[in-house]
Amino acid sequence: MKNLGINALPPVLGQPNILVCLVENIFPPSLEISWAVSGVPVTAGVSTGPFVPSAELTFVRLSRVSVVPQAGDVHACVVT
Repeated sequence: MKNLGINALPPVLGQPNILVCLVENIFPPSLEISWAVSGVPVTAGVSTGPFVPSAELTFVRLSRVSVVPQAGDVHACVVT
């Protein structure tokens, strides 16, 4: 399993941002993706897609979260 955080641009403090978590090379397709900010679980603004088959005969899963980052926030994509 490979967890790849994709960030096209740095988050802008105090402005709405979308963070993306892409998990590749999943087999069998059974894992959960959740989010945390500074260790506190986040459920609002989270969207997690289905398992998508890849050419390598494994699966990929994507999750997004909408955030308004503040100074000192630590955002984490948690894969279990």
